[in-house]
Amino acid sequence: MIFDLENSKAFTEEEKRILSKNLKNKLTKENYIIISSDESRSQHKNKEIVTDRFLKILHRGLVVPKERKATKPNRSSIKKRLERKKKQAYKKALRRKPDMD
Repeated sequence: MIFDLENSKAFTEEEKRILSKNLKNKLTKENYIIISSDESRSQHKNKEIVTDRFLKILHRGLVVPKERKATKPNRSSIKKRLERKKKQAYKKALRRKPDMD
């Protein structure tokens, strides 16, 4: 199955832009989506499989992920991190040669 994304009238320009961005690893240089199947010996069954795959690919391509909200680490995690750093620094300080003052 070959689908021409660029000349398709099924999608708006915005949807085409989203699909081309999200499916860039599945598109050819000419913006075609090519899907084939040889799982079954039946041509009809293979066409059904290809159609299902195609619809799933388009559905996943149109999903826009939520933007990640930046968060601060909580007070306890900051405290734990600093305590681990102090312990590690102490261990390394013990490995040094003593001063001969």
